Amino acid sequence: MEVAARIGVLDPTARNSAIASGSVIEAGEKQLLLDIDGQRHWAVMALAYRYEALPGDKVLVANDGETYYVIGVLEGRGTTSFVAPGDIEFRAPRGCIDMVAAKSINMRSPKFQVSSTTLELVADRAVHRFNSLDQWVRETIYTHAGRMLNRVKETYRLNAGKIVGRAKGAVKIDGDEIKLG
Repeated sequence: MEVAARIGVLDPTARNSAIASGSVIEAGEKQLLLDIDGQRHWAVMALAYRYEALPGDKVLVANDGETYYVIGVLEGRGTTSFVAPGDIEFRAPRGCIDMVAAKSINMRSPKFQVSSTTLELVADRAVHRFNSLDQWVRETIYTHAGRMLNRVKETYRLNAGKIVGRAKGAVKIDGDEIKLG
């Protein structure tokens, strides 16, 4: 409460307190040089999260008569970081969590797990790149495709209890040697 009273944001009777918008001219490590109404002022970052401001960003500034504090980002292009010393959990017990990005969403971790009753992926194009892939399906894999191409550099093995193949047209098997039985 002491900081809020000193800034004057929560105390309308405080003298020389103001809230204004400013444009970032220069970004220092812990302070920003701002243009506020045509005047240059250094301001301390006072956000609850880490924001790497860029020149041209528009910020919300509070002033206690002595010091300027950046208390919000109105229009920004810099990187916002949420850092926690331990685990982070996002919950929406009665709703959804949507993640939307104009360019891409990237996730990096030594281990990535997804647990769900239903997993649905929808895309115009999907690419999988692995050094090794093991798939375990308890029941059935259905593949509906316009065409299916498999390219294997070395050995292609198929082990099954029973193999049933059907074709509406011709079936072609091409190899230097074909062994049956």
